[in-house]
Amino acid sequence: MNRLTDADRMWRLLFQLTTLLEDGVAATLSDADLSVTEYMILSSVDREFGRCSLGLLRFSVPVPENTLTATVRALQDKGLLLTDPDHQDCALTLNGRDRTRSVQRPIRSFLAQRIGHLPDDERRLFIALATRIRETPTSNPGGLPP
Repeated sequence: MNRLTDADRMWRLLFQLTTLLEDGVAATLSDADLSVTEYMILSSVDREFGRCSLGLLRFSVPVPENTLTATVRALQDKGLLLTDPDHQDCALTLNGRDRTRSVQRPIRSFLAQRIGHLPDDERRLFIALATRIRETPTSNPGGLPP
């Protein structure tokens, strides 16, 4: 008899996927002297043609405000990101763009190896389900059914 609940199965699967992704990109990010959060910020700015508002970053990068602010500051210190004087907009430096794009290639290659074999409809379904799970509000502090 299998005693795992749906919540147990979901937790295990999400944990395994997270670990798989972290392991798959860890060496690439480490070699580039970037954390996952730094990469998320840089790639978000790059997607916006190299310049975006900090408000958009708050929406795009799912970390607490103080983490976002500290990470933007760290990227500035590394010479990868610039902010305007009132800290409302940011832009990639040339080094920031080059570093981001050099990391994107192996990360995209890793993802292609993991999901490239899936038919388009299954990839779209996975994205839709993951988005729905992420965006579903919950009154349960743990986020999973009891």
